Amino acid sequence: MRIKFQLFKTHILLVLLSLFANQSYASELSDGFRGMKWGDKPLSEMSKVDLKANMVIYMKRNEDRVVLGQNATTIDYWYHRNGLCRVQINWIAHKNNDMDMVFVKLGKAWGKPILMENFDRIRSAKWESVSGNTSAFVGSLASVSYPGEWITTISIQEKSCSKDAIEGNGL
Repeated sequence: MRIKFQLFKTHILLVLLSLFANQSYASELSDGFRGMKWGDKPLSEMSKVDLKANMVIYMKRNEDRVVLGQNATTIDYWYHRNGLCRVQINWIAHKNNDMDMVFVKLGKAWGKPILMENFDRIRSAKWESVSGNTSAFVGSLASVSYPGEWITTISIQEKSCSKDAIEGNGL
């Protein structure tokens, strides 16, 4: 048991070091997702699926759901006042090693997070773009039903639009 715990601690340390080390190749957190920019109207290949937090949620038909090398369960596009406001990517029941790679790849793509928390069953990180317009949050929760598996969400949003929607300022 002690050896497993030591290996776990070493693994976590390596993941954290890879996130924070050598940031010279990190790029800017972009203002949008997959070529879409904040404020863009819904695409013709999108279907309306829900309404939450004063935003209309769409999904793309036949979308490639591979994000950061992992097959996402869903990719949701959140619109406020008919403009793209947030993108939410969800993974269900991935192994811990897969989620480690997601955190490592986000660190390479976006640089050092402004906030990083790592507990036994919860992991999270937050990034903000240099412009301050865009923020991204990753939250990962260990499954109670399926030990060793994680439920993870990435939320990328235009901050002022999301704030406006959450405050209830119209659809």
